[in-house]
Amino acid sequence: MSVGSLVGTALLECIDALGRDRFELIGLNSEADAVNNFRTDVCYLSPPASARPALLALLDRVVAEHDPDLIIPTRDDDVVALAHWAAGRDRARALVGCAPMAEVIRDKWASCAWAGRKGLPFARSAIDAAGIAQLRNEIGYPLVAKPRDGFGSNGVRLLLSDEHVDATLEMDNQIVQEPIDAPPTLTPEALKRGMPLWFAPVQPGSPLGLSLLDDEGCRFLAAWQSGHVRGAAVDTVLLADPALERLTTDYAEAAWQDGWRGLLSVQARRSTSGQYVPIELAGRFMGGTSALHRLGVPVVAIVLRHLVPSFPMDATSAPLFDARAVKQVSTFVVRGDQVKALRTAGIWQRGVTAPDRCA
Repeated sequence: MSVGSLVGTALLECIDALGRDRFELIGLNSEADAVNNFRTDVCYLSPPASARPALLALLDRVVAEHDPDLIIPTRDDDVVALAHWAAGRDRARALVGCAPMAEVIRDKWASCAWAGRKGLPFARSAIDAAGIAQLRNEIGYPLVAKPRDGFGSNGVRLLLSDEHVDATLEMDNQIVQEPIDAPPTLTPEALKRGMPLWFAPVQPGSPLGLSLLDDEGCRFLAAWQSGHVRGAAVDTVLLADPALERLTTDYAEAAWQDGWRGLLSVQARRSTSGQYVPIELAGRFMGGTSALHRLGVPVVAIVLRHLVPSFPMDATSAPLFDARAVKQVSTFVVRGDQVKALRTAGIWQRGVTAPDRCA
């Protein structure tokens, strides 16, 4: 699902590394001109996740036609839609758990409340004027504002003044959080001389932990941290940190008890006291998945080996903790007739119109 996304790209890179000829790939995407559409064997033009009845009807059609071994959501909206589709279906083969937990994971305010009920740490958060005022009075500026259902750092802002807070309160669907470790380049003192043009070309990403949950229990997969450019992981290192692994496992066990299955990632920031403080959750593969593969943690192969009995490849790992995985750029050519075929017919199939690739 959403094969054209950054996470879709990461999964395709892993599949290429595992051996592309081992797989039949069926992609869904709402944008007809996304290059990844034409890296699949069959791609369907999909309604957006906001048009849920139409999307679920398309899932019914695709499953009936192709009988996939596993259905993988790559965006947060897909996780929720797929969880609702899978509810009540036997052998759904969807990489998600129950719909109520999907909604909790998707909404940062719901995640905060759920974590509080479970006795788990989470960044102090607020969504109304009184709660934000309390954060401001106790913490001061900057504060962090973001969409409750945001992803990939889209829409994240630093609030530096009461005017910023007022503007945020006028917006819908916003959550304000304590900054944990706010970048020093955007403090009021630093901005007295003006706004830097390139204040954060490469941003230090939040540490992440990932677990796999199935009917038998939880399995910790990896912890890592990346440098990011506009939310995309470009420079990744593995973390061997018992505290982060314990936090990730605590979250996974609590989510498992409440019916979550599939993947669960915990994104955290490290406070000045050295404690990991979660800021959001995700129920899917992350953008650094292909970097993890190159660093000796083949999470895609692990998931396939664990959930698809017919998957033939060994998924043992030898993590490289003394290395970095650095993303470079690949160039693909997408022809107009490919896009036209997908946009017009709603389906594209591999053949003579496969994309050309340059180094």
